[in-house]
Amino acid sequence: MRYQPHLRRVRTFPDEATGQAFYRRNLGRARQVLVEGGKPGRRLLKGFTDNYIPVEFPGSPDLANQLVEVRLEELGTNGMLGRIVETG
Repeated sequence: MRYQPHLRRVRTFPDEATGQAFYRRNLGRARQVLVEGGKPGRRLLKGFTDNYIPVEFPGSPDLANQLVEVRLEELGTNGMLGRIVETG
């Protein structure tokens, strides 16, 4: 294969930096989240947004396997932290 420097630059760009930029663009937005479950011993649920951002947020374990609307409020260690959007 012939050396292609433009492809090398793309491959060596840090995945973490591109992910964080994507997360930052979604800060403050409300997204649909499929709740996968919670963390044992904590009242934090975790799931993925409709655009595949991992998110943790406070809520009842009864919400597992349901779609809820979550406002993405801050960057977390492995995704984002948010809160369920209250309707009504």
